[in-house]
Parts: sequence; structure tokens; C-alpha cells
Amino acid sequence: MGFNFSWIFVEGATRQDLWAALDLAPVQKMEDAADLGTSHAEIGAAKFGEKWQAVFTIYALTLDAAFATNPPRIARLPSKSRCVVCLVLEHAMISYAALWQAGRRVWEIRHNGGQHLDASGDLPSAYPGIRARADMQQLAEDKLRSPMRMHTDYLFDVPLDTATTITGFRHSSGNSWDILSDLHVLQPVDGAEFDRLYNPPYWWQKTNSMTYR
Repeated sequence: MGFNFSWIFVEGATRQDLWAALDLAPVQKMEDAADLGTSHAEIGAAKFGEKWQAVFTIYALTLDAAFATNPPRIARLPSKSRCVVCLVLEHAMISYAALWQAGRRVWEIRHNGGQHLDASGDLPSAYPGIRARADMQQLAEDKLRSPMRMHTDYLFDVPLDTATTITGFRHSSGNSWDILSDLHVLQPVDGAEFDRLYNPPYWWQKTNSMTYR
């Protein structure tokens, strides 16, 4: 099945700041980081390294924080903080990353399968090199395409690789999971719901699913 979950990393804010902004509260402590973003902990929290607080969710639940309300929930975070939102849906070959700061989206990168890669905003300095490398790998891969060979989608990694240059977290690296700490299961509070997109972005509508699962 692969990876199908999403996460929000915040620097310059406490975990209480993050949980309150997203209308979440802790339910219990969690023992195993591998449960984050799975059916065992559909919404979970962790600390990554010394400066990042994170929330992990099953499938695409973090899209609610970025798109479902007006203004978005993540705009409630302290203005001094910066926030990285990531989504990886390997079953649909959708990947997404964005940086928010001072209540606004600074940049975003989205891959929707195939040759599609959409990037906008004040992109980080690492992005052009990551994109150029992926384009070169994809060109070489496409030349080898055949019915007998599994095809690799290198553009899929571009949003995620770009986010990794900022947070240091890579979802496919065991080393990243090993240093997650202070794990908690979270649940929505104050009437918040995390089960469908109420204000979906135009690109998500193309997935033909208004629900997160």
C-alpha cells in the first residue's frame, strides 16, 4: 500500500500553540512512532529534534488545517513561527508541500501524477536543484519505459525533498522516525471535524473525492 498520510511541522511555537490552532487536544500518550498517521493514531503529535513540533494524520486530514476554514487554522499560529505542511498519497501518486509563515502561504509545490508538477510562491533556494535533478532522472527513466518494466515517478519526490531541506524529516527514512519523541494521540475539540474537505482546493477536486479517506 505504501505511505498515505500527511503532517504539519511547526518551528517557533509550542505544542500547545499547535494543538490549539488546529482545534486538537491530547487523549493519551503513544508508545510507537510507527502508529503516527495510521488507523492506530489517526491524529497524533510528536516532537522532532530540538525545535520542531509536529502533527501527523492518516491520509489527508492535515488539508483541513490548510484549506477547510477561512482563514485557515494554521494561520492562527504565532506570527513568529513557520509551518511546513506535507502530504504523501502513494496509492494516488499525489504529493504536496507548502511553507506558511506569519499567517500566509509562502510557497507550495504539488505533484498530481504523471508529468505534472506545479510550484508557486517564493520557493526555497534548494528547489531549482531538486527539480532539475528530478527532471533529469525522469527523462532517463522515460527512455527506458516498457510494458515489462515498473516505471519510477521521480517528480513525486520533489515536494517532499524540498520540505526535507527545511525540517530534516523524511517520511521514508527510518532515521527520521527514530528521533521522534513525546508522542501523543490527539482528537478534535470545540466542534471541529476532520473527516472531509469543506473548502477543497481546486486541485483536490480533481481526485473525485471530497472525503479524506
